[in-house]
Amino acid sequence: DWLHPEDRDEVVRLILNNQHQDSYAADFRIVWPDGEVRWIHSHAFSLGHPAQDGYVIGYQSDITERKRIEAELTTAKQVAENASIAKTRFLAAASHDLRQPIQAINLFNDALARTELSEDQQTICDYLSQSVHSLSDLLNVLLDISKLDAGALKPCLEVIQVDALFHRIVAEFSPI
Repeated sequence: DWLHPEDRDEVVRLILNNQHQDSYAADFRIVWPDGEVRWIHSHAFSLGHPAQDGYVIGYQSDITERKRIEAELTTAKQVAENASIAKTRFLAAASHDLRQPIQAINLFNDALARTELSEDQQTICDYLSQSVHSLSDLLNVLLDISKLDAGALKPCLEVIQVDALFHRIVAEFSPI
């Protein structure tokens, strides 16, 4: 009685259903006399015709280590998927909380720009506006990546003006 109790019916069914086939293979567990459980891969080949005293030969391989690694990989994959889902949920929940202060900065900056400013103050106000715009763009990209991860957003390739991109980068970092 060396077959693992949970695998016994499946192995018997496999043998009975495939006794007239050329070959069959199965993975199942066996229990050693000391109670250790090992995974076995068994492959059998029919030789001759079963109705005419045919016989079966085969081989078995111990695949316990492979099954252990597969279980670890399955667990690691599930942990990674759960972490990705948690990250996506966090970003979705935080998006409003992150956008609200950026909108407030934009409003205050617009109000400031409508007041009398010196030339230097106007330059600083313009830099602030560009920086807030860049921060908003970065947040939107981050949230879009989150949506891509969740499958809620499909990528759309487009042509961009590289000069405009570089101009924004220069404007953002030139004060530094």
